Amino acid sequence: MAAVANQVHSKAQQIRSNTNPPDFEVFLCYLRHLPAVAPQRNTGLRAENMKRTALLLVFLALAMAASAQNLQFKTPYDAPLFSAMYASEGGDVKPAAKELDSKVGKLTQNTYIQEFSKGNGALLVQYIDLPADSTFDLDGGIDGMLAKFSAKETQPRSNVTLGRLPARGAAAKGTMGEGDSASNLVVYMRDAVDGKRTWAVIFLCLKDIPCSEADANTFFDNVKIK
Repeated sequence: MAAVANQVHSKAQQIRSNTNPPDFEVFLCYLRHLPAVAPQRNTGLRAENMKRTALLLVFLALAMAASAQNLQFKTPYDAPLFSAMYASEGGDVKPAAKELDSKVGKLTQNTYIQEFSKGNGALLVQYIDLPADSTFDLDGGIDGMLAKFSAKETQPRSNVTLGRLPARGAAAKGTMGEGDSASNLVVYMRDAVDGKRTWAVIFLCLKDIPCSEADANTFFDNVKIK
């Protein structure tokens, strides 16, 4: 029985640590086969199986909770170049513009940010208009963003979409800030290019608040480029 319990615990940990939504059909198949490897007893077998099933259902519920959405995206926002559904739990969406120095001269980064969880989480839509004679590499853009946070990627980059545009997706964990103000960071992002305009959509969490990939993907999928 100890060996079976260890298998269950290991399986649950594997599912909870997976950044992708777990395959529950495969997981349930695994549960159905566990009694086959358990020691068979002549007395109390039915009661023992019922206890084991109840324990496994608890592990399954924990795995489902780990991948579930934490936010509701029902706050519409309409900007001149995009529309999006931000989090109902967040504050106001705040537009901001910032000048950046680059190899092709000064650029203006336009950001539309909403904070949630008392400022420990943020949803951002950003775009930059590039000069006509410049180019932009999506993976290079992701590299530059992650370098700011000393972040390590938690899964391979993927080819995804951002509204009508093909995009690159990434996920990473790192640190924001220094010294006493440093905080753990989890970030999901998608980068895209539309002509000479670059887009970055970011889902960012600090201080170990819940930060599910499901939430990030729901936000990303609700961003529509005009």
